[in-house]
Amino acid sequence: TETEAKKLVLKETTQTLANSISALLSELYTTDDAAISFCRAFIDHMRFFDDGSGYFFINDFSGVNIAHGANEALQGNNDYNLQDANGAYIIRDMINLVQENNSAYYEYIWVNPTGGELNKKITYVTKIPRTQYFIGSGFNIK
Repeated sequence: TETEAKKLVLKETTQTLANSISALLSELYTTDDAAISFCRAFIDHMRFFDDGSGYFFINDFSGVNIAHGANEALQGNNDYNLQDANGAYIIRDMINLVQENNSAYYEYIWVNPTGGELNKKITYVTKIPRTQYFIGSGFNIK
């Protein structure tokens, strides 16, 4: 199905990017500020899916958004208490999933930015090895 194909794209691209970021950070960037700047530049404007709706975000394990490929204004925000339309704590849940399983799919209800309606969203998150960060990406199911 289209949903299963998109889930596979999420998983493969997110895991590949996590490993690439990990390798580059461990080799080239030794301070937190340098690592954050690198992460922001690295995922900035990266897009995938035919309609360009796929993007990446990176958070640390305290909930702070390190980098956001679609909305620079979200960078630096602490999203630990961010809730979906049903009251689920999105970032808390993602942190727990990544810390327990290293990577996972996560489903929640979110406002579709293109139409403004509430949709189910599927996000794949994975730990960036040798860091206190995780990276994710998702898509809306209409």
